[in-house]
Amino acid sequence: MKRAKVDEKEVKTDWVQNVFDDLQCIKKFHHVIGMINGCVVSCMWNGFAIYWQVSRDLGGDYVTAFLLLEQRLTDCMDDLSKQGIVSTVKHLDRPYELIQKFYFKEQ
Repeated sequence: MKRAKVDEKEVKTDWVQNVFDDLQCIKKFHHVIGMINGCVVSCMWNGFAIYWQVSRDLGGDYVTAFLLLEQRLTDCMDDLSKQGIVSTVKHLDRPYELIQKFYFKEQ
């Protein structure tokens, strides 16, 4: 599959706010911070991927927040699919971090 770039043309990021509780987040350039289950969650994108991280240092149930993050990213894949984009989500070697990569749907 051909990779799709996170650049507001190939892959838009307007759906990212849907991942956070109450759709509340702060966005600055390619970095977004919000809350999930009382935990700070951040994401940042560069090129063809979005990196997600659940903070373990600022309080809250980070295990449940991480599970909710994974579920919400799966839920968002349906909306991306309608735009001709598929995504994969994989665990990184560091705890409570994910990488989400994007590809064009094969015709």
